[in-house]
Amino acid sequence: MRTLISIALIIHGCIHLLGFLKGFNLARIETIKSGISPILGLFWFGAFAAFVIAGIAYLFEGGVWRLFAASGAVISMVATAYAWNDAKFGMMLNLIFLIMAAASFSTHRFQRKVEAEKKEILSQALPATGVVSETAIQELPQPVQKWLRRSGIVGRPPIRSVRMKQKVLMKMNPGEKDWRLAEAEQLTVPDKPAFIWNVRLELNPFIQVVGRDRFVNGQGAMLIKLNSLINAVNAKGDKIDEGSAQRFLGEMVWYPSFAVSPYVTWEAIDGSSASATLTVGDVACSGVFHFNEDGDVVKFSAMRYKDNRPGAGRYEWIVETIEYAAVDGLKIPSKLKATWKLPEGDWTWLNLEVINMQFK
Repeated sequence: MRTLISIALIIHGCIHLLGFLKGFNLARIETIKSGISPILGLFWFGAFAAFVIAGIAYLFEGGVWRLFAASGAVISMVATAYAWNDAKFGMMLNLIFLIMAAASFSTHRFQRKVEAEKKEILSQALPATGVVSETAIQELPQPVQKWLRRSGIVGRPPIRSVRMKQKVLMKMNPGEKDWRLAEAEQLTVPDKPAFIWNVRLELNPFIQVVGRDRFVNGQGAMLIKLNSLINAVNAKGDKIDEGSAQRFLGEMVWYPSFAVSPYVTWEAIDGSSASATLTVGDVACSGVFHFNEDGDVVKFSAMRYKDNRPGAGRYEWIVETIEYAAVDGLKIPSKLKATWKLPEGDWTWLNLEVINMQFK
């Protein structure tokens, strides 16, 4: 697709050479009936140059393409306005390329905003001191102790930050048959507790979705934009705060040292499960961790708000571990799936694979 769009930009640019040639009487151009002055001919040449540069830059993923594509589209609009009957169909391409450039620029700004937010929460991560000792886990329920030992965190310094890249398969609505492939990145700072998760999903060649989930200072926020221009979701409030806290709690499997954090209290249920409660500021939430005989976490469940609408109810939200991997000496879930237990039936909406993880 990148190659096709690059070719389209270059071909669209080359067509503008016809107006330049006619404006300076360098060739007989029968396809353009309208008169073109030398000054307008320069506009046609400017559009040609801008679009060709944009096409080459786009092919090599150079961010400057958006500036040249937008400039070319505006210059072309001026030029074709004086040759409307001959060039009116090119106006549609100009609008398409202008929208693409605007969306790309907005995506760039969105990504810069996310990176700035990540730097802000990362700056508050505390330096690692001491280790997660046997003494520190003695008061925890037995299956939690067994999990922490098996994870490899006992005897190691607490995890202060986690960066990861993820391959994500998503279903946007219950009943949807096809999975949509997305790429995501996440930064988590357990000391905070805080996380920022950003995702990029292409619905089709012309519509792209970017999103950011954030949990900082006990407050959650969800932002989803179409083509980085239109807000599809911009949600905050008590329900989002609670849901984000539950997500942070469930993702403890990626930073097991958080199990001994003062933010978390544990309650034994039986030999294979334990309840955890996370309290951050005014937000408190609970969930249940389920363990297998070896001590691995196989499931996390919580009663969670499915959406932020008034009157929304809580439904059971389950995250199951599909596969583990060794990361920097720790045994960490690498493949998971998330399911809503809804009245109309189960909705497995997420399959996630961690493709890179870094601890500090």
